[in-house]
Amino acid sequence: ATFSSNIDANGNLDVDGRTDLDDLIVTGVSTFSAVNATTGSFSGFVAFSTSISVGGTITYEDVTNVDSVGIITARTGVR
Repeated sequence: ATFSSNIDANGNLDVDGRTDLDDLIVTGVSTFSAVNATTGSFSGFVAFSTSISVGGTITYEDVTNVDSVGIITARTGVR
């Protein structure tokens, strides 16, 4: 079937085969068995129960309080 307007699905949605979704917004607790994405972002709490592979850059912003223990080897700039 082809739909030309919004679809409101209350309940389970079972889709077999390849499905392309543009601008997908998921709220609440969700479980995905496989995610293959070329662009996008996560916000809020994100947990990974297995390994992840990133072929680019991961950024971590808004870090205000960091407690760490370790060894530093530096020539200058340590205060």
